[in-house]
Parts: sequence; C-alpha cells; structure tokens
Amino acid sequence: VNASLGLGVGLELAAPLWLLLLPLALLPLWPGLGGRPVEGGQTWLRHPDAVGLGSAARHRGAGAVPWLRGLALALLLLALAQPRSPGEFIPEPVAGRDLVLVVDTSGSMLVRDYRAEGRPVSRIEVLQGVVTRFVRAREGDRFALIPMAEEAATLVPLTGDRELVAGQLARLRAGMLGDDTAIGDGIALALRQLQASGAERRPALILFSDGESNAGLLRPSEALALARAAGVALYTVEITGGQALAPVEGEPSLADMAETTGGRHFHVTRSADLEAVIAAIDRLEVAEAAPPGGERLWRPWYPLPLGGALALLAVAGLLALRRGP
Repeated sequence: VNASLGLGVGLELAAPLWLLLLPLALLPLWPGLGGRPVEGGQTWLRHPDAVGLGSAARHRGAGAVPWLRGLALALLLLALAQPRSPGEFIPEPVAGRDLVLVVDTSGSMLVRDYRAEGRPVSRIEVLQGVVTRFVRAREGDRFALIPMAEEAATLVPLTGDRELVAGQLARLRAGMLGDDTAIGDGIALALRQLQASGAERRPALILFSDGESNAGLLRPSEALALARAAGVALYTVEITGGQALAPVEGEPSLADMAETTGGRHFHVTRSADLEAVIAAIDRLEVAEAAPPGGERLWRPWYPLPLGGALALLAVAGLLALRRGP
C-alpha cells in the first residue's frame, strides 16, 4: 500500500501504516504491567532482611530496561514509517531546438580580411571560434554540422553532443570540398536533416557564407522554396570583411532568404560583429523553459530514530548484563 502522511511541520511519513504496530512497543513492559506472577508449588523462605536481599539482587537501574526496549521498538517503527522533508523539484530537461549549421568552406573563406588580437585572421578562423562558443552555450539543443563548397556533406548529424560538434567545427578547413560555393545544395541537405528529426518545435538553419553561390545541383531559389514549404527559419550570416556581395542574377540574396522564411540576415564586417550576431541568434532562438513540477527530491530523516533505537537497545543491553542472571 502506498500512502503518505503530512505532519504539518515540514515533515511527512512516506509509509505511515507502520505506526499501526506501535502497540507492540508495550510488549517489553508486559511482565511489569501484568502484576506479580503467582509462582505456585514453591516454598517461600522468610528472612528478617528479605527486603534488603531482594534489592541487592536487583542492580539499580534494572527496572528501566523494559522501558528502554519499548521506546527503542517505537523508534524502530517510526524509522520504518520513513519520515522525510520535501526538497527541490528535479528540473525537467530543457526543451531545446534543432539547429543545423551550414558552413561555407570554399576557397574564399581563406581571405584574411578580419583582425583578432591585433593580427589578420581568415574568415573561417573567426567563424570557428565564435560559433564554437555558441554551440557550447546552447544547453538542451541538438546540432548538425554541414560544410559546403562545390558540394555539401553531413559532417555531424543532429546530436545533443555539443563537444562533438565543437570538435568537428575545429577540423573544418577552407578548400576541403573545393573552391566554389553550392548554397542551394547546403540548404537542401540541411532540410533533409531537419525533416528526419521529427522535432516538435520549429527548427532553424544557420547559414554562414561569403554570399556567392556559383556551384551545385540545386539553385538557391529552389532551396528557398523547399525551406518555405518545410516551415524552417533561415538565419543567414554573410562573412565578408568589406561590402556585401551582389547575388547571382535571378537568384535570391542571403538577405532575401532570411526575410522570406521568417529568419534574419546579418552582414559581418568585423570580428566583434560576429559575436553580436551569434548573441542575437541566441536571443531569437531561445530554448523553452521546462514546465514547473516533475519529481521531487526528499530529505530522509529515518536515520535519526533508527540511531536512537540502536542506542537505547545498547544501553538496555548493558544494564541487563550488569544486572546478571
């Protein structure tokens, strides 16, 4: 039987039915409560100092032994009733999002038009450092990593292992998949990852590129139509240290892609700008707070009555030994 009993002082008994056995604590007192037993068939010897002999036979304190044992039994039953006090609720897992990172690794990402700590750095170096910090800070989210150049490839499928994603980000090298840029193929492959995820909350795709699409099987306009049909927000981050590049004629720009899907476009011209961009995306794609409730932590107090019972039994045993047979 599962039951609990609140005591009104911040304590609760998880198994209060054990207290129904409390009358058993009177058993050690039963000989004394039942009066002096009649011992028929025995011969009684009267002696002038019979009272003194009787008191000498009983060690002082021996009368407390039944009471100590009874109290110890009561404490044992109280320990079995499991007194406890409520603690904090165990937090539910954070309801994160599915985010796919599409990173341009074309040869143009080797251009060293950014500065960090007073020295020129390439576009991909700046990107790796900032995005890695973003990934590690997004507790509860799942990430996929897709590098793209002349073709796109899934380097990390959707996973909650943020350290794995960060490690693979550090391994990206400009030119590893060629020198051109296939933005349409990168978006299409990212959408395939999100389609297989079955996420309940609206996922997002974050595209980092230098802005030119000049390769691939799928045109950016076709990939944009797929993203709109899937209801996926596109966040586009243009990594150029100078002016924004013009899109291919007849194709949407990175800004158009973001606006059409309900995302946002960013143009990064300095290293500090990329930090601000990642912070903005972090605020826009905030993780959903876990609902209150869940399983509660309890602080057990049964060791106190259990320890008291053992101590009383030890004292009762010592008094009984000193009394002797």
